[in-house]
Amino acid sequence: MGISPEAVRNRLSRGTLDSVKEDGTVYVLLYADRPQYIDDTPTDTAVESNVIISAKDETIRALEEQLESERAASAELRRIVAGLVQRVPELEPAREPRQSDVGASERTEEGDATPKGEKPVSGWRKLFFG
Repeated sequence: MGISPEAVRNRLSRGTLDSVKEDGTVYVLLYADRPQYIDDTPTDTAVESNVIISAKDETIRALEEQLESERAASAELRRIVAGLVQRVPELEPAREPRQSDVGASERTEEGDATPKGEKPVSGWRKLFFG
């Protein structure tokens, strides 16, 4: 038939070849009136194991190189973060607002004092709504 035994098994499982099973042996039925495709290239040929092994080894090498480059990048980032952390001064504790700070925030742009409990009116609001 010009195809591998695995191809015959696949065709038998798909039902594209006629067969008879007798005493545990499967016989493929070939008909003389059907055309035989001798130059039919098998699509499920067995791949040599050394080709598979070399492809696997190549993939492993590529992954190891990628891992090494990621480790180097990670080490560089850790170095940068450590340098930045050393540059940041210790934060001072929060201080209580002084009386002069509170008074300045209660004034509007013109210098008028805003009554307590009311929010200051923005310049845009005054422009559009008077």
